[in-house]
Amino acid sequence: MMKHLTVVSLSLAFVLGSVHAHAAEASGSVSATTDASTPAAASTDKKKDVYFEVGVALGLVIGTSGFGLGPGVGLDLGPSIRLGPGALAIHLRTQYQQQGKEGKIDLPCTTPPSSPCLQGTTMDWKVREQALDFGLRFAYRFMPPERSWTPYLGAAPKMYLVKATTTSYGLDNTETDTRFGFAFFGGAQANLGPGHLFGELEYQWAPLRHTITGDGHLAGVAIAAGYRFAF
Repeated sequence: MMKHLTVVSLSLAFVLGSVHAHAAEASGSVSATTDASTPAAASTDKKKDVYFEVGVALGLVIGTSGFGLGPGVGLDLGPSIRLGPGALAIHLRTQYQQQGKEGKIDLPCTTPPSSPCLQGTTMDWKVREQALDFGLRFAYRFMPPERSWTPYLGAAPKMYLVKATTTSYGLDNTETDTRFGFAFFGGAQANLGPGHLFGELEYQWAPLRHTITGDGHLAGVAIAAGYRFAF
């Protein structure tokens, strides 16, 4: 009887020892797997510091120097760099805009004072300002790129290629000029798909030098919205 009990005890000890060894091996395997997957997880969580962006903006220019409303179409191109709690965007924006105004003027008499005025009349006139401008825009986005949205503020020096067309008596007179100005802007953007949707408000100013219409300035407030792809 004792002999049988000894055999059973040895068998149980062997089985328990095998189970413990297998459990230890399985635990080591899980630990190794976890350690091996840690770098991959870390690399997945790594955030990009630089994005390259390209986008388009459509808007309306509201003249503040006597010109009326006009359309504006722009193209953005440049990087966005992580900086501090947010990001710095440096974009070249090429934009076409058009404004215009019209009115009437009274023409003086050209006859001698003693003669009745026969030539005095009014003349209709119209001026259309067309500009292709290039602005180097610096904008700071206050939230990091992975946030769902962010406000931003910025400024830009701009170069304007201006064409002014004056129409009177059914005739067109055209002048061209190259001027330098500036712009201040602010807006907000929201992440959507492979890029972000944005809306902004901009104030721009540039001097004008025209022989026909005289000196003036091209100034206005632009309301724009658009989409930028980020890579």
